[in-house]
Amino acid sequence: MIQRQTIPTAQTPRADQVWSGGKLVMIDEGDHATVYLDHQTREVTLPAMMGGHKEMQTTALAIRVAKPVTRARLIDAAERDQYGLATDGEVASYNAALARKARLNPQDAEVVEHDAFIGNIKAQLTAAGI
Repeated sequence: MIQRQTIPTAQTPRADQVWSGGKLVMIDEGDHATVYLDHQTREVTLPAMMGGHKEMQTTALAIRVAKPVTRARLIDAAERDQYGLATDGEVASYNAALARKARLNPQDAEVVEHDAFIGNIKAQLTAAGI
């Protein structure tokens, strides 16, 4: 399952970060990059041992890919993370099983959920300009 990560809310001057529209969208990690999608900012109250004050916290879906970063690689990485697919064989097997389910019943819950997930990832990538 893709995990939401807490990310910086305010832009910090670092050469390895890419910001767009006031949001952190990518961190360059050398041979890899982590792309952040579906940003959500909310006010949180810190625990008393950390001062107990309120602050704004931003979380985003984190997708790590090998460079060069492409839309197709990000979609593939998101699918692998979401469904726990570690190898190319697992991806092929999962997609074959999903295709079979879709042929038998296009309204199958797993098929509908997968389509919605991939549609959301594509929409988030489009919104991020990727």
